[in-house]
Amino acid sequence: MRCAAAGQAGMAEPLIAATGKGLPAVACRLQKSFRTVTEFNQTEQYQISSQMKKKKKITIRGIVIPETWNDAGEISTLSIVTYTEKKYLVVENKEAKKLKGFLRKKVIAEGMMTENGEQKNIVIERFERDEFKPDGSAQQPAVK
Repeated sequence: MRCAAAGQAGMAEPLIAATGKGLPAVACRLQKSFRTVTEFNQTEQYQISSQMKKKKKITIRGIVIPETWNDAGEISTLSIVTYTEKKYLVVENKEAKKLKGFLRKKVIAEGMMTENGEQKNIVIERFERDEFKPDGSAQQPAVK
């Protein structure tokens, strides 16, 4: 098999790789670039896997804020900023959609937290409005 990109002898070689469906895919890659990309991917995969922590069930208290917007200016993702200034990116799910109705409101949220380096993510399982007031007019719920 001859690679069309092999303008110079020895610079490129055909590469046959298996796809997820078991069918072979043919691609041409420059040997030098392929080697560099492979080494980079192996290093990056190691860094990502070493930074990932186990999932942990948590309960947080904080304020719901917008994190990102789409091209139309609509909020696409949310975060919860705790009263100790930790930020948790809310992973999109059914509960996260309901949480959009609590924008800029205080909430207590339970869910599974994962960390990727400095980024904390939470998959919300349930939440409620945080009615605690420092003057003692509402009883503070127990938070783990």
